[in-house]
Amino acid sequence: MFCPVSYAINKSIEPETISGSLSYDFSEKQNISQYFGANGKVENLEELFTFLDKHEVSVGELDHSYLSLILSSNLLGTDDIYVSQNNKHRAAPDNKFTGNGDFIVEEKYRNHNPVHSLFTSHRMELVHTIVKIENLNNHRGYVIYWIGEFKNEQKFNLEYKPKYVNIFEINITERDKENLESILAKMRELMTNSVITFNKQNINAKKCARCSVSQYCYHKTGKYNELHLPYKKYEDVSTNFVVEDIESNTQPDTKKTYGNDYTSVDEIIRSLKS
Repeated sequence: MFCPVSYAINKSIEPETISGSLSYDFSEKQNISQYFGANGKVENLEELFTFLDKHEVSVGELDHSYLSLILSSNLLGTDDIYVSQNNKHRAAPDNKFTGNGDFIVEEKYRNHNPVHSLFTSHRMELVHTIVKIENLNNHRGYVIYWIGEFKNEQKFNLEYKPKYVNIFEINITERDKENLESILAKMRELMTNSVITFNKQNINAKKCARCSVSQYCYHKTGKYNELHLPYKKYEDVSTNFVVEDIESNTQPDTKKTYGNDYTSVDEIIRSLKS
C-alpha cells in the first residue's frame, strides 16, 4: 500500500536524519555478483552452494533452481544507473543479466524468519524499473532475500550470519502496471498541489510501527485530514491548526529535495508499506 505520509516525510528530511542508530557489520554478506568474473561468467558454479552448505544455510528446491539459473547466466552490470527517455524516471538495479533471457536481480538483507511471500514494496521496485526504463522493458525480475541473524550483543557492531535464502520471480502483469500508475498519480498530485486529503481509514498500526519514518509521523494518530509537502506537524488549537516544521535545522531546500523531475525507485519503495 502506498503511504503518501511516508513519501512526504522522506521528501522533507535529510536522508542521514532518517538512518538508524545501529551500525551492522555485513562482512560476510553474500551477493550474487561476487561469484562472477571479469568476463561476466561464474568461475566456479558450485562455490556459492559450497558456502551455503558449510554455513548450513537453508535453500529450498525452487530457490535452488532460481540460483542455478542466475549463476548460469551472464552478468552485464551491477548498480548501473538507468534514466527513462523522458528523463522522469531513474533506477539502479543491483544486477542485470542475460543468457537465460534478460532479467534483473535485486538483493535484500533481513534479520527475520524465512520470507514466504514477496514484499509489495520490493515487487513495485522491480515493476517501476522494468516498466518505466525503456532499456529494461523486456526484462523479468528476481528478488533474492538473504535472511540471517545478528551475532554478538555489541550495540554498535553486530555480525550478520545468513541462515536462509528465499528467491521470487517477477513477471510483470497488467495489474502491476495499474498499481504503479496509481502510485505515481498520487505522488504527482502531492507534488503539484503541495497538499492533499489524507484518508485516515488507511492507517494500519502494525505497518506504521515498521515504517522507517514512524518517529516523524503525526498522521498515524488519526487526527489529521490534510497532508502537506514539505511535511508539517500540527497541533490543535480550537478549530484551527498551528503549523510547525518537523525540525527547522533539518528542513532542506525545497527545490533540491522534492523539485526533481524524475521519480526514483527509492522514493517508491520508501513510500510503500509491505
